[in-house]
Amino acid sequence: AEMPLIIQQIFTRLNIGEFVISINNRKILTGFLAKVGFDETNVGKAIKIVDNMEKTGIDETHAALVALGASEETVTEIVNFFRIEGSTDQILATLSEYRYNDEYQQGVSELSEVVRLMRNLGMPDSCFKIDVSIARGLDYYTGTVYETRLTQYPGIGSICSGGRYDNLLQQLGANKAMPGVGISIGLSRLFASLLDAGIIRLPCATTAPVLVTSMLPERMEDYLAMAACLRKAGINTEIYTEAHKFAKQMRYANKKGIKLVVIAGEDEFKNGRLALRELETGEQYAISESDLVEAVQQRLEQWDPDLL
Repeated sequence: AEMPLIIQQIFTRLNIGEFVISINNRKILTGFLAKVGFDETNVGKAIKIVDNMEKTGIDETHAALVALGASEETVTEIVNFFRIEGSTDQILATLSEYRYNDEYQQGVSELSEVVRLMRNLGMPDSCFKIDVSIARGLDYYTGTVYETRLTQYPGIGSICSGGRYDNLLQQLGANKAMPGVGISIGLSRLFASLLDAGIIRLPCATTAPVLVTSMLPERMEDYLAMAACLRKAGINTEIYTEAHKFAKQMRYANKKGIKLVVIAGEDEFKNGRLALRELETGEQYAISESDLVEAVQQRLEQWDPDLL
């Protein structure tokens, strides 16, 4: 019961929109499917078919169940069962009316207990729902299962899933029963989807507003000294360390959202002056190296004091 509470707290703090945690119990599925005629050899396959019903649709689900050996009447019964709807308490009441077998009844009992304890822990009813079609296709789940979706962006799919596993660690080599329960967030997939959907936006691809370019590989020590000076003043600074053409360094700076670029080539070193370029406007200023920190600070303060 604590797992959904953790999910709820994480995504509330992330502030990425409304979400709902779907919860179910695998024993309800296996008990029901055993009742309608699936044996131990194909009940796992039936669960995977049902678990994909939202993606594949009714027609493909129907065909897959028939291919697995279910009759037309059985398929209709399965589809109707996994379409049970209503409030949390209404679904629990409906599930409790059926007394198919011991495994099914144990699943309903566990699901009811988890819901009761979730509420005791302070989980708002608006953040979760019972969905008897949630199965989690992996066979190692044995009890409670969870899937979390963004309400306004269902196409992203589950952003946080998990459940209870009683035998997994023994299957992996543990010498005694070590049941557990857990959740996982696919961060790479989640944030890529959130960025694509425009739910979250990044102002730039770097926390450094300044880039020290490297025009002359033999003067790298000087470039490092410039960056060190800026960093010592509390200014986040990147150094371009590769021997690439200046145009490529500028493309890199633009792509990362750099504000200011420090430029020092042969002419600058010869004249004892540095060039400071504002990427947004293209304006460029000549400054002495001793004025570098002050000049950068002045420019950044004009845009946003938080950059310092």
